[in-house]
Amino acid sequence: MEPIQNQQPKVSLSQLHNQTVALTFERQDAFFDLVEELAWSFDMLNGTVVYGDYVFRMQVLGTYSETQKEWLWAWANKESDIPEEFLEASLAMKLIGERHGIENLITAKIETEEDPGHYFSFVANGLIKSSCYTSLAFNNIKIYVLLNSELVDAKKIIEPALICSHFSKTVSRMNFGHKHGLFCYLNQKGYEVKLSGDTILGKKGENQILGTFDTNGKLLKITNSKIIVE
Repeated sequence: MEPIQNQQPKVSLSQLHNQTVALTFERQDAFFDLVEELAWSFDMLNGTVVYGDYVFRMQVLGTYSETQKEWLWAWANKESDIPEEFLEASLAMKLIGERHGIENLITAKIETEEDPGHYFSFVANGLIKSSCYTSLAFNNIKIYVLLNSELVDAKKIIEPALICSHFSKTVSRMNFGHKHGLFCYLNQKGYEVKLSGDTILGKKGENQILGTFDTNGKLLKITNSKIIVE
C-alpha cells in the first residue's frame, strides 16, 4: 500500500499570475526608480548584476531567443554552464509546475513567437523570495534574472491610499483577474480579507480597503477609509 499524501489544490499559471501581478509591479516600479538610465554589467560566475554603483545578487530564471523564437528555462540550459547556486529560482519554478501540473513550467524549451519572459518573471518574483527582476539583452538573447536588494525592499507600499492607487494603476497596465488579484494583494499587505459577492473588504488595524467589481470580476472602484470605533 502506498502512503497517503496530502493533496494540495491545483492552480493554473494564470491564477499564479493573478496572485503576484500587483506585488511584482510594485517592486518593479521601485527598481526602475533606482536604476533608470544607469548602465549595467552582468557577472555569471559571481552571480551579480550591477547598475551604476548598485550591486544585486541574482538568480537566472531563463532566456528567450529572438531569432529561434524559443524560451529556455535556466535549469535546462546546459550549454551556458550556469553555476548551480544560481539555478535555485528556476528549479523552484519547475517544482511548482510539477506540483500543480503546469506544463509551461516543466517544459525545458518552449517554442513561442512572443517572449514569455516577463510573464514568467512576474509569477516567479511573487512566489520566490526576490526583490524584483530584470531582462538583460545580449545580441538576440534576453536573459531574465531575479534580483535581491534591500533598497528595493525598503520601498514597499504601506499607506492604504497608495495601495489603492497602485492597484488601480496595475489594472490599467496588464490583463489579469482583478478580483483574485486584489484579494491576494491585500493578503500580501497583511490585511484580513473577506469576499462577499462583488465586493472585497480588507481590514488592517483601523484601516480598511473596499474594492467593488462588475459581474465579470472587473474592478469598478477601490477606496480606503478609517474604521470608526464608537
